[in-house]
Amino acid sequence: MPGGMGLRLKYGQPMHVDDVAADFPNLTIIAAHPGWPWSDEVGFLIFPNEGASRDPHVRERLREGMALLRDDGGGSSTYPTRAIVLEEPPSIDSGEITDKGYINQRAVLERRTAIVERLYAEPPEHDVILL
Repeated sequence: MPGGMGLRLKYGQPMHVDDVAADFPNLTIIAAHPGWPWSDEVGFLIFPNEGASRDPHVRERLREGMALLRDDGGGSSTYPTRAIVLEEPPSIDSGEITDKGYINQRAVLERRTAIVERLYAEPPEHDVILL
């Protein structure tokens, strides 16, 4: 099978995250579009700068940014419907940051599996930002 399991990344449109990323330059955003059983939703794990996870203004601005992405058009796989602002920054010791300073998405998703499960749980928990 070809790289990417035959999927084309252009349909994920990660540039739609640009407005939120520009408004909050200290955030590290990981956009994940997992497969079964959540193939119809995109969720964000967001690494904020210290203290931002408890700031209601950050949560509200993220919700507004998610709505802007939705309103921009496209199918439900091109905008997030859920997000969690993480309490803990990415860990270099756990391999979540590469030696070049990039986020290792696989390591983040493996290390934070319980958070990803909370992100998609029904009913959603209080820390999940919903669109």
